[in-house]
Amino acid sequence: MSATALRAAALVAAAAAATHPVQARANGGGGGSPLFGAWCGPADLEILYMEPGRFVAGEQTICDWRDPPGPAPRHATTIRCRTYYPSDGGFVAAHPRELAFDATVLPDGRMRLRLGEDPPVLLEPCHG
Repeated sequence: MSATALRAAALVAAAAAATHPVQARANGGGGGSPLFGAWCGPADLEILYMEPGRFVAGEQTICDWRDPPGPAPRHATTIRCRTYYPSDGGFVAAHPRELAFDATVLPDGRMRLRLGEDPPVLLEPCHG
């Protein structure tokens, strides 16, 4: 990744954190849902952050919940996503899309997540 792309990604992450910070807690810890927290998956998948106000995928994609998750271990809804790119000292939202979201926190603490028509993936709470 180029230095410009790294800087842009860091700025997007900082902007997202400033508006809706991911609380420092163990997954399922505060906020009223076992889905909230940072989730890690296969090596080709970016870290996913789920929080009351939004769903953040990696460093450039931010999604809003149609219906935010509650206390149940399963949540199915729609998310509205956009990807942010640097432009003239700021950011431009691009590629708006709406996806089906279906996630279940399993008894062993992992999460099964399906986005859109993609096959489900198993995620684990991120550590460290």
